[in-house]
Amino acid sequence: MTSFHRFFAAAALGLGLCGNAAATPATADYTDIWWNPTENGWGINIVQQGSTLFATIFLYGNDNTNRWFIASNLATLPANAGQTKFGGVLYQTNGTFFATVPYNPAQFGLVEVGTMTVTFDTSNTGTLVYTVGQTTVTKNITRTTISTNDITGIFFGGMLSKTSNCVNNANNNLELNLLGTVTGTTTGNTSNYRVDYTLNNGAAASCNFAGTYSQLGRMGAMSGQWSCTTTGTILNSGTYQITQIDIQKAGMNGNVVAVDAACTYTGTIGGIRYQ
Repeated sequence: MTSFHRFFAAAALGLGLCGNAAATPATADYTDIWWNPTENGWGINIVQQGSTLFATIFLYGNDNTNRWFIASNLATLPANAGQTKFGGVLYQTNGTFFATVPYNPAQFGLVEVGTMTVTFDTSNTGTLVYTVGQTTVTKNITRTTISTNDITGIFFGGMLSKTSNCVNNANNNLELNLLGTVTGTTTGNTSNYRVDYTLNNGAAASCNFAGTYSQLGRMGAMSGQWSCTTTGTILNSGTYQITQIDIQKAGMNGNVVAVDAACTYTGTIGGIRYQ
């Protein structure tokens, strides 16, 4: 039996997770500030709840003074393969002067001025199309980075994945669910996530993901080399990518694709923050 087969059998059976529902990457969360990096001064704030987006776009009129519009109900629309599309009505609002006390809710009003669609071709890039009156505007947009998140911490969770592209077809569509703790560290320019767990024979095991972390908007990404070991023995190793790394006070999660000589493992990594 190869080291991969020993590792897979020990990990899956040791955790008692064979036959669980398939683990798949989470749907992208598009909540962020978006812009076109070559056109500073305007942008669009997107907040996602379920399958609906609320968008606020800030820009300028033909007199070069500021304007803003809202699309409060951008719903999912049919899209081409590999894309996610939202669309709905665009409004202009008016209301009580900001310094008025007390605020008068009865003065709030909104007027339909056009439509808006946002088509995302990746989790970090998309195309914005909106109309105001008879004018249609098309812009490429990407997430706006304000600061870099700190990946360090200890999280109760692990890595849930499913196999594909295996050399041995019998190993396709199997689950590899490693539950325990996830530890994030940074040393110099190298970032690291380590998943620690226990095999059914009581032996400690860990999978280590080392590489370079990058920030794009509120989401992060890592790529590099990974390896899994137990009692000092390297069981398997390869390359990986972790995308949509969302780090919050309560925890972290990301989508992982890891590849070794035997299979591709696609799933999620993350957990609830312990410290």
